[in-house]
Amino acid sequence: MLPDDSIHVLSLNIVSENSFPDSAIFVYNYTLELHHTLTEQGYPRDAEGRTEFTLIYNTQTGYWYISRWIDTRIADIETWSHFKAAFGK
Repeated sequence: MLPDDSIHVLSLNIVSENSFPDSAIFVYNYTLELHHTLTEQGYPRDAEGRTEFTLIYNTQTGYWYISRWIDTRIADIETWSHFKAAFGK
């Protein structure tokens, strides 16, 4: 579905960032371009929206992880979530 030479472009524009000792919230407007081989089957190549990531710090592992991801449509085209549903595993 995604050829090795496929072009993937994600552009993020910061809306807001809030950092705390054990968590952080990042909000971005985005455009996503994904060249794949399923266009004829109706899968989109472009997406646009607003995404909000909530990250939590795990003191046991020392890693941050995404605990919440909100994807909101802000234009009349597909969102990142559509790609995630179509191509996610």
